Amino acid sequence: LSLHDALPIWQADTVNYKLPLVRAVDSSRLDTATVLHVTKYLAAFNEPELFINDNTDHTIRFTCLRANHHPVLIRMVLTGGKVMLYWKECDGTGTNDPGKLIMSRQKQLGESAWRGFRRLAEKINTCKVDTAMADETGEASEWWLEGKLGNMYVLSKKDSPLPGSNIYKSCYYLIGLTDLAGMD
Repeated sequence: LSLHDALPIWQADTVNYKLPLVRAVDSSRLDTATVLHVTKYLAAFNEPELFINDNTDHTIRFTCLRANHHPVLIRMVLTGGKVMLYWKECDGTGTNDPGKLIMSRQKQLGESAWRGFRRLAEKINTCKVDTAMADETGEASEWWLEGKLGNMYVLSKKDSPLPGSNIYKSCYYLIGLTDLAGMD
């Protein structure tokens, strides 16, 4: 019997998911189908599980699944005053096919980039029910924003956010730090 076989079932299964089944901020449950849906994208992007990562890095990850475009992901990591930005694109289509990784880039940024994002993101209220209508441009999308700050993990999801919303502003700040085309 190996050590892996001796682990409790919930612990062994957790490593198969890239998102938690329970959100950390408001304890609302993400159903298994939703977690598996996003997990297949994060796996295609070759991304780590943030919610079970016990390192001391501060990490923000924005995953954008767009109906009419390829899925994209942006991750910003703060490690001891050093900020790295990573952005990736897969060749999938719609919000159900991740495809394969076709682009992966990175660059170092100053700490001011982290602070700029943080100022915007602090205005996002993940506990407030968003009653605003989705963007009427016809661009259906799922926006997933995760943050891992020390022992705290937060997750926010918005479908087709409005341009004036706080999650939109925060994520577009991240997009502006990359060379991703076709995001506007």
